[in-house]
Amino acid sequence: MQGSIVPSKTVFVLPLWMRIGLTSLFFALTVLLMSKHFLRFEWVPWFCLGMYYLTYVPRPGEGIRTYFTSPRSIASIVLLLSAIAGFGHNLYVLSAR
Repeated sequence: MQGSIVPSKTVFVLPLWMRIGLTSLFFALTVLLMSKHFLRFEWVPWFCLGMYYLTYVPRPGEGIRTYFTSPRSIASIVLLLSAIAGFGHNLYVLSAR
């Protein structure tokens, strides 16, 4: 009789020191870019990534359906998508020069 192998549901969670380090790095880049060129809005994707790593904390044992319907994950997804769109805009501006 064979036993069935059921894969465990694992959630990849960044260590706390890495989340704090990435968040502070992105916020430092935001401050540097804001002080240089505030109205060019090149700082917005870095700010969104910093906010994403500040709010993105998946809880161990939480189901995937529960995770994607909670408000904090919806906000994380919106921040990540706006950061991707902002980086696309920055690449477009750089290529148009």
